[in-house]
Amino acid sequence: MKKSNYLTIQDLTVKISSIILTIIFARLLTKEEFGFYSQVFLIIGIFSALVGNALPMGLSYFYGQYKSFSDRQRLFKRFFFTFFILSLLLTLMFIVFNSYVAKSFQNEWIEDYKWIIGAFIFFSILRHYFKNFTLLINKLKKYVKVNIFAYLLMLVLQIYNILTVKSAFLIFVYFTMGQVLIFVFLSTDLLKYLKIKSEKIFVSIKEAKYILPVSAVGLIGVVNELIDQFMVSVMLNPIAMAELKVGSFKIPLISALTMSIITVLIPVFSKLISEGKADEIIDQWKIAVSKTTVLLLPIFVFSLIFAHEIIGLLFSDKYDLAPKIFQIYTLKYFLTVITFGAVMGAIGLQKQWMYNLLIIVAINIVLNYFAVKYYGLLGAAVVTALVWYIGAGLQIYQINKKLNCTFLDYFPYKQYAKVLILSLVLSGLMYAIFWYFELSFFWVVPFALIYYILVVYVFDRKFEYIRKGIV
Repeated sequence: MKKSNYLTIQDLTVKISSIILTIIFARLLTKEEFGFYSQVFLIIGIFSALVGNALPMGLSYFYGQYKSFSDRQRLFKRFFFTFFILSLLLTLMFIVFNSYVAKSFQNEWIEDYKWIIGAFIFFSILRHYFKNFTLLINKLKKYVKVNIFAYLLMLVLQIYNILTVKSAFLIFVYFTMGQVLIFVFLSTDLLKYLKIKSEKIFVSIKEAKYILPVSAVGLIGVVNELIDQFMVSVMLNPIAMAELKVGSFKIPLISALTMSIITVLIPVFSKLISEGKADEIIDQWKIAVSKTTVLLLPIFVFSLIFAHEIIGLLFSDKYDLAPKIFQIYTLKYFLTVITFGAVMGAIGLQKQWMYNLLIIVAINIVLNYFAVKYYGLLGAAVVTALVWYIGAGLQIYQINKKLNCTFLDYFPYKQYAKVLILSLVLSGLMYAIFWYFELSFFWVVPFALIYYILVVYVFDRKFEYIRKGIV
């Protein structure tokens, strides 16, 4: 099994566990309580973005750059200690500014459970180190097994809690336990690298010059995606945040597949660009995009057409605006078959990536402010989708300039058009059947499975993209 498949399985397990919990909490908690819960994870997402994206990416990048085995060993040590200190500092930052955040979000949970949430933040940030670390030392199987075990255990405990005790405090206790388990089991492979003698304890200046722009990009990118949630939390209330959280639901296969591909391709593209082999990057990228189009585009189309049924099935129909928000957000994902940002970082465009995102964030903040103020939740969703495409346009321009190519050189437009047309026709016919017979929400599942298998089969008769991996 290829490395991308292992990562897909692990990421899919984590995403499915998270979705199951989100569905259960959305159904069994009140709207306000689910809003509190969503806001806490909004904060954790921002803190994780400060460290969790850039340093692992930097680890993979320099592992591909350094040729010496000893240099690579010392690399692991420097990056871990840097990771540890930054995680600790961010946790302390959360504790110090806790009261201010709680008041701004109108969220009593943030202040009542600040210590356990702080511990959750620390270990959830630190966990990000191990994906790239285990990939590079060929211990990816262990990483996958440990994560699956920890998340399934946490899932069982959370379900027991919400169905019996219904303790908000225990929600965060069990999340923290899962992160601690992952750290304890995976750190055993790290110990031998920490014992290696080296003059530098933290990342070098050379490494920092790469990491800081990428870190800024990671933070800005996450902030850009979460601006609507921040605006809604501060300008409206936790109940509105609950609606937005449900409406922004993303099918787990999407991010799991794209992130696993990114993790595998970054060191490959980094090596190729250092060798001046831009043509090989374009060729490999186009092949990967062609395959992800077959696997992801049908999901986007089905989600767009069956939005009301999907949200109703998963979260109940008590969230009135969520289906419309879900449709708007789905439109945002139609170009995510191409991983623009990560490729920019891999080919040395991390600074341009950062500048582009700064522009987009500025636009997003201004437009979201007025959208939320005058049009509420739907205005925030529309602006977020629109801004994503503006950002994609800027990234495409920078990549084309660096690789001396055009968008169509790595975008398989013919394949995309074929998959899109077939998906629209087939899902449209299925929706007509669904509407004519007035079927219940539960019929969405068999309809979705039949539809997806048929579309993928047309373009991948042996299902090799799923079985053998995309890269």
